[in-house]
Amino acid sequence: MNMELQKSVPVCDSQPTPSVQTFQAGATPRKQRLWITDMCVMENVNKLVITTTSREMFFYDMSTKTYSVQFLLFELEYVPLCMTYWYNKSDPGARSFLIFGDDSGCLHIFNFLQPNKGLFESPTKKQEGYLKINMKDLSDHSLKVHHTLCMGGPVHSDWVRKVVYIPETDYILSCSSSSEQSMVLQDRLKKKKNYIYKVRKGINCFDFNKHLNIIATGSTDHTVRLWNPYVESKPTALLKGHQTSILDVAIHESAGQVFSYSMDVVLKVYDIKEHTCLQTVILKFPRGSRVPDHGPFVLHIQKKVTSALIVCSNDCMAEFRMGNRTNNSQVKAVQSHAKPTSCCAYSPQTHQIMTGCEGSVVTVWDINTGAKMLKLSNTHGKQEITCMSIDTGGKRLLTGARNGNVKVWNFNNGHCLKKLEGLVEAEVTGILAFSEKSVIYTAGWNKCINVYRDDNDAFYLRPQPEWRGGNVHKDDILTTAYCPPNLLATASFDGEIIVWSTETQKIFRRFRSGSKPVRHRGGNKRPSSRAYQDRPANNNGASPVDKVVFLEERVKERRNEDCMLVSSESGYAFFWNIYGVAQCGGSFQTACRDGESVLAMCTDNQNKRLVCGDTAGYIAVYDIRNYCTVNNKKNTTPRRLTAWHGHCAAVTALEHIEHEHGLFLVSCSTDCTVRMWTVHGHFIGTFGQDIPWSLADRNTFKYPQTPFEAEGITPPTYIPSIDGPASRSELAKSAMDRLQSPEHDSSAVSPDTDPPSLTPDYLGPDRGEKEVQQSESSPSGVMSPLAIPKIVDRSEPWETKDLESWLNTTTGSTILGESWDRVYRKRMITRQERRHAVGTTDTKLALRFGHHCSPFAALATPVMTDVAIPKDLPKTPRMLSNNYGFEAASDNPKKLTIRFTPDPIVQAVAKKSMTHNQSRPNSQVGLLK
Repeated sequence: MNMELQKSVPVCDSQPTPSVQTFQAGATPRKQRLWITDMCVMENVNKLVITTTSREMFFYDMSTKTYSVQFLLFELEYVPLCMTYWYNKSDPGARSFLIFGDDSGCLHIFNFLQPNKGLFESPTKKQEGYLKINMKDLSDHSLKVHHTLCMGGPVHSDWVRKVVYIPETDYILSCSSSSEQSMVLQDRLKKKKNYIYKVRKGINCFDFNKHLNIIATGSTDHTVRLWNPYVESKPTALLKGHQTSILDVAIHESAGQVFSYSMDVVLKVYDIKEHTCLQTVILKFPRGSRVPDHGPFVLHIQKKVTSALIVCSNDCMAEFRMGNRTNNSQVKAVQSHAKPTSCCAYSPQTHQIMTGCEGSVVTVWDINTGAKMLKLSNTHGKQEITCMSIDTGGKRLLTGARNGNVKVWNFNNGHCLKKLEGLVEAEVTGILAFSEKSVIYTAGWNKCINVYRDDNDAFYLRPQPEWRGGNVHKDDILTTAYCPPNLLATASFDGEIIVWSTETQKIFRRFRSGSKPVRHRGGNKRPSSRAYQDRPANNNGASPVDKVVFLEERVKERRNEDCMLVSSESGYAFFWNIYGVAQCGGSFQTACRDGESVLAMCTDNQNKRLVCGDTAGYIAVYDIRNYCTVNNKKNTTPRRLTAWHGHCAAVTALEHIEHEHGLFLVSCSTDCTVRMWTVHGHFIGTFGQDIPWSLADRNTFKYPQTPFEAEGITPPTYIPSIDGPASRSELAKSAMDRLQSPEHDSSAVSPDTDPPSLTPDYLGPDRGEKEVQQSESSPSGVMSPLAIPKIVDRSEPWETKDLESWLNTTTGSTILGESWDRVYRKRMITRQERRHAVGTTDTKLALRFGHHCSPFAALATPVMTDVAIPKDLPKTPRMLSNNYGFEAASDNPKKLTIRFTPDPIVQAVAKKSMTHNQSRPNSQVGLLK
């Protein structure tokens, strides 16, 4: 694993504290050796908390270049051994909890009331250095922090090994080596039942997963146990196989596995469902035969971007890359590459898409069918491909690797035309080749722009010191973008964005001046920039820039009020003004989930749509036509047109394709797949699948299936498109399937509640649209029986109604309940589909014989009028035998009375059975008007 120490923090400060000193009579004071017991990060206030064996708690400020102690809490009653911190991510300024356990078995809670305004009270008198607070004087800071003791005393009869806070249930979970209180699950507010789990030799470590509702524990008896949190009597499973004490356990939710690590450096992988050992790995650390010492942090699962398991010791760290799952749920999964894909490039001249992966393989695909046209293996040896681009002439493909080398390829036959040697061994993140100028520019982790003269006769090219702008960036360049005719944008890890002029090679605009690096790096010794998702903000307060994109149509207009450059930082899109005042014009969140980052971003040729792909595998499309322009001075947040879950892992690259058959998207992900979509999010297929597709025939698309349904993958939460499907039958099938699904939940993540009002030219050719407008009785967009959507027909009668946007409207709670509302919505869809099928019946033809009429054709029947029946109507033999006759009931000739004479015997029986003598010999029946 390529890692390097970026920052080291001295725990014992130069200013001595009473608890750090040891005094002897007649001797000079000497410092006592400290042992760090635990540490945690307070993300919402940029603080680092470290506990030591000297019964002290250091609070470091991480917002400065060099971490410095801001608070010191000393003279704690016992030694703190483990900690956990929680804050509300949706409201970082609200109260937060710092919970720690000590060697007496007690659990302490620090309740910070307003952490963003300060953790402790400011001193009344000015003092040098950091603020020192005695634990006995903590009551003086009651306006900032409250200290409580769980259960009013010791929770365990031994040292507290680990503590975790569960915010969903407001429970605190802790463990110890005690045989009586091995693990305790207690309510923080002391209102619910507490659960106590007993193991004969105690519990050294545990891990809890709220989605799987399982607790995995490890102890000194060499056994891993799986528990139901609400069953304390006995574990659900015993996983054996270790020969020594277990130091740590970790649950991998998506893989359904448990990792356990023992003292003899043996790592085991267990399956949660089958309760079997899948793999055993014996680690070999570079310290000879000596068993390394381990601290409190042993196992860590890296879930974002790259799936990896990190094993830590006091001397070194080891990384295990997790391979692809091979269980039955993913046997049918289609993979475009054997390794995670990192980049792609599209050639509009040949209608081909080129993709590169970490296995140093480049593949050329035909977008019309999804077939593989060419495969180039070992393009850079064992080095990963980090970026690629096509030259301005559209004839050559350029690929960059992690070692700093760049190669030029003929992607028609796979021949390597040139090799560009890097100045230093640093990852290449951007390539720009001008075929007409015979020059190639590269940028990357060497913090500068390299210039290569594209000599037609030479195979090896070396960088030329010709970039007159100099080395301006203070940190690694993570992304680049080019805008014709002469603008080049580079963005670095410290948040700095610079727009260059390729003609003068001078700075044209500069946003956020970067700070000097505070860490030393030599060579290529840190992981790929794709794995920077758990990084904190930089020292200057800015987050690393993951992607930059030019809005070329706005650049051509050169209006000073319009923002023409978009950058992606920590899941947000920032719009920058180039020709006007160099400032940020606006920003909004583009990641579909909080805490995710957007690594891939692109726009269409008219800059109407902004397509973003985040690290959770979601793809979202935003309407940015008037955002940060002179026409939209209020800068309202752009409407999210559609969003869907396209991949199981991070989206690393996106390409917007304008084809003769419509508008399409190509996405690459670290789940080893490259997929194609319509601009509305309809799944077309995965490159490399057995059955090809045809862009001219929509029946060959996988839609309405999702990638997870089509390939047999366990589906994650799927966000469907809010645009209508291509045909009415597909629309009804998609809508009915979603309503019938038991997983349908109105509270799930969904696009904006308001349906889009898109013009036909925006949607592409031959796309008639109908808008679904909410009734005025439901202004909030909640669908109820009293708020039926009005369908405004803007096309032919047989065009598709946009039922999908109605279904995607966020439904709230109704009076009769969610289940009744789901049944009602299902019934309304069925009726509306039937209305589409028979609503245009020819009434003249339907009423031709007087009795052939459909229910909806009857609505078109003219209003009935009164008819006068003649008095001399002929009588049938049946009427004569039953003594039926007609007589006028009044002067109105339109209303007649039917008279009949009953049989005398029947009349006598009826008189005896009636309680009231009110029978009449004649019955009158009036005809309807």
